[in-house]
Amino acid sequence: MNEQLIIYLWSISENIEQIMLFIGLFFLGGVPVILSIHAEVNNKGDLPLMPTISSVLIGLFFIVACNLIPSKQDLALIITYPYLKNGVTQVVESNTTSKLLQVSNKYLDNLIKDLESR
Repeated sequence: MNEQLIIYLWSISENIEQIMLFIGLFFLGGVPVILSIHAEVNNKGDLPLMPTISSVLIGLFFIVACNLIPSKQDLALIITYPYLKNGVTQVVESNTTSKLLQVSNKYLDNLIKDLESR
C-alpha cells in the first residue's frame, strides 16, 4: 500500500467517523424537524410520510456506518499485521531461538531431576 495513503487514512479516520455521525444525527433528527416546520408554514398539517421515513433510514445508515470505520489502533494493527507476522515467524524459526529453547529445556530438565532426587 502507498505510504502516503496510509498516513492520510491514519490522520482522517477519526474525522470521518465524526462527520458521518453528524450527518446521521442531522438526517435522523434535523430533517424531520425541517419537514414539520415546512408543513406548518404551508398549512399542510401532517408530516409527509415518505420523506420522513427516508430521512430516518438515511440517518440510521450513517450512524451504523460510522461505527464500522476502524479506529487508529485498529488501522495500525491492520497495516502492520503482515510485517509483524513475517518478523515473528523469522524469530521463531531462527537458529538462535532454537538454541535458546535447547538450553532452557536442558536447564529445566536438570531442575526437574534435582527436585525429583530430593
